Amino acid sequence: MTTPAPRSADLNGVHITYREQGCGTPMMFLHGLAGNSRSWQNQLDAFSTTHRVIAWDAPGFGGSDCVGADVDHFSDTLNALSDFLEIEDMFLIGHSMGGIVAGRFAGQHPERVKSMVMSCSFWGGAKPKGGPLGAGYQARLDSLKAISADDYGIQRAYAMLAKGARQDVIDQAASIAAETRPEGLEAAARMLQETDNRNILKTLNMPVTVISGELDPVIAEETTETFADLIPNATRVNIEGAGHGPYLEDPETYNLALSKAFGLGD
Repeated sequence: MTTPAPRSADLNGVHITYREQGCGTPMMFLHGLAGNSRSWQNQLDAFSTTHRVIAWDAPGFGGSDCVGADVDHFSDTLNALSDFLEIEDMFLIGHSMGGIVAGRFAGQHPERVKSMVMSCSFWGGAKPKGGPLGAGYQARLDSLKAISADDYGIQRAYAMLAKGARQDVIDQAASIAAETRPEGLEAAARMLQETDNRNILKTLNMPVTVISGELDPVIAEETTETFADLIPNATRVNIEGAGHGPYLEDPETYNLALSKAFGLGD
């Protein structure tokens, strides 16, 4: 697999990096809190033969500037990037944190989303703005500042993947997580903690598929069920044996779920 080189966009003074491959109907991939655009290499490889596949570095991740700890800032940035890339509508895929951004974006710009997949995600922490960072997020931030980048990456890989994950998958997840920046993590964690997408999710009228990992140590099954129940006519897919990184742990099954969700054939 050859990861496409990062490209950049200047969006009204905000520098955003992304990776792009292929041509055709756009597929936009939004990564999670331990990820960046490299998270989606398996998907870029699988779909770029027939589609224009874009994976962004969320604000504060990869080479992207921070934009502030508010989900609307993330959504506005995604909208500006879509304008820059001249994308009118897209298949949208959001994982974990990316699912929260995707949900907000789809609610605000439904005309731009043909169909959407959200994996291992939820509606947000729904906590009051400006409060102290939750213990879990604070511990993650403290670790990032206290230990080496490589050790942090390994820590996050074991925290997100199912027990017994293959070593190459662990290594890949760790390598990506090791690139996390403290300022990006802090802003994104606060964004996650303070977002409440519940009312927006109830208004979504495009096809939505909710994917979970059977052994996800981060998002409990009951949370996924409540999340899916908020979305009108959502389709549920559970990937057996996968943890919080099914796009890495079982890319064939994950990609098949994307193909079915977007009507891309068998």
